[in-house]
Amino acid sequence: MKKFVSRFSTIERVRKLKEEESLRELALAQRDREKEIQKKMQILSQIHAGLDRRESLGTEPTKPSHFRAEEDFIVGNKYRLVYADRAIVRAQKKVNLAMQKYIKAKQELKKFEKLREREYQKYIETSNRDLIRESDDMMVMRDRFRGEF
Repeated sequence: MKKFVSRFSTIERVRKLKEEESLRELALAQRDREKEIQKKMQILSQIHAGLDRRESLGTEPTKPSHFRAEEDFIVGNKYRLVYADRAIVRAQKKVNLAMQKYIKAKQELKKFEKLREREYQKYIETSNRDLIRESDDMMVMRDRFRGEF
């Protein structure tokens, strides 16, 4: 009995490679998004530290320029926070696109897996039918040989 080989095995391998590639791209996009979120968290911690420093400046007499420097630092970090939010949105869009690409690749692979399964079922049915036919032929030949002797 010959071994089962699907007609779509080459295409299926290519689809599997595409799926793996799109999964890697998705992981990279998610990693980039997480980096942007970490940057935002770092900016937020800098803003809170600046606010704490500004509040502590009022406990003892200091020059107004120190207050102004801390205020400028806080305002600058707030602008950086807005840019970080925009970067997170861009990174999320990349994640969404990568996810769509991965889902599409997964669906394409599933199509060929189903085709292979159907083809395998037909192969099994044909193989079983051939085995039954061979065994019937053997029984007929055996009965014929018995009658001759």
